[in-house]
Amino acid sequence: MMQTIREVARELRPVIIVAWILAAARLVADHVTEDPGLTWGISVYFGVFTMLLFCGMTGVLDHLLWKRALLGGVVLAVLCWFVPNTVSYTLAQFTNPGHGRFYVLPLHQELADSGEFGDFEIRAEVEKRTGKPDPTRNVPTGSSTGNKLLRGLTIGFVTTIAGALWSIAAMVLCVGIPASIRKRRGG
Repeated sequence: MMQTIREVARELRPVIIVAWILAAARLVADHVTEDPGLTWGISVYFGVFTMLLFCGMTGVLDHLLWKRALLGGVVLAVLCWFVPNTVSYTLAQFTNPGHGRFYVLPLHQELADSGEFGDFEIRAEVEKRTGKPDPTRNVPTGSSTGNKLLRGLTIGFVTTIAGALWSIAAMVLCVGIPASIRKRRGG
C-alpha cells in the first residue's frame, strides 16, 4: 500500500509543487497585507483544479486507474491541504495577524477566553451583543503553546476533509472521465 501511495504521489508531484507554491504565496500574502483582493486571488483550490484539468486534457495521468485516481485525491488532500493549512493556521496562532482568514473579533476572543461558552454559543452571543453576525473566520488564539498547536492541527485536519472531497471530485471530473472517454475511443 505504501508503495502505491508513493507512486501516486510521484505522479502528482507537479500538482503538489504548484499547490505548495500557491500555499506559500498565500501564507506570505496573509501576513503582509490586509487587502482581501490580493489574498483571495491566491487559491490552492483553483491551482489544483487547473493543474488537474490540464492533466486531463493532455492525458498525462490517463494511466492512473480509477482506484489510483481516488487515492490520488486523498494524497492531494493530505499534501496540499493538511500540511500547508496546519503550518499556516498554527503560525497564525502564534503571530495573530488579526486580518483576513485569521481574523478573530476581540469580543469573540474575550468570550472564548472566559471559558463560559462553546464556539456556537460564542457566535450567538456576539451576534446578540453587536446586532450583526460574528465576522470571525479563525478559531480564537489558544491560551497555551499546546493549545495553539492543537488548534492549528485541528484546522489542518478539518480542511483536509474538505480538500479530500474537492480533490476526489476534481480527479474524477478532470482526469478520470476524460481518460475513460479516450480509452473507449481507443486513443
